[in-house]
Amino acid sequence: MTDSNTSPRTCGLSVLVVDDFEMVRESLKVMLSSSGHYVTLAASADEAIQLVDAMEFDAAIVDFEMPGPDGLMLLEKIQRKYPLLPVIVVSGALDATRAIQLANAGVFKVAQKPVNSTWLLSAIDETCCVNDIRKRAACWSARLTEEPTPAHSETDHRRSQEQINA
Repeated sequence: MTDSNTSPRTCGLSVLVVDDFEMVRESLKVMLSSSGHYVTLAASADEAIQLVDAMEFDAAIVDFEMPGPDGLMLLEKIQRKYPLLPVIVVSGALDATRAIQLANAGVFKVAQKPVNSTWLLSAIDETCCVNDIRKRAACWSARLTEEPTPAHSETDHRRSQEQINA
């Protein structure tokens, strides 16, 4: 019997994977797909931006060091459109200063390449909780901005008063 608190929770996330190396993209796709997630691949920040504009994702794994527009520019674009989207940044050249900058920029997780698959799957599973919280917050926010509907209209109130007076 497995303890539900320690077993990973798979919730079939839609994950965007952005990396300029095909082998890395494909291996991440196999790993994530075999865990029940839906994976969309992008080879560059430009391609990822087009995908982010066209689709909605539950999480993103972004290589920070890429030719052309880098991961920081992509991160800014993603956060503008989806401010609460959990983004995991991976890089082969990550130092403590950069990791702190990324954390301060709102990145969900940061990892040095090569990324440990157990760690990455655990991080993706954690995004399920983040997405649950994000959806609940959006629901509550929508409820708070709705105009309250009166329980009884003024006409109903007059009718009730007329019935009492009759």
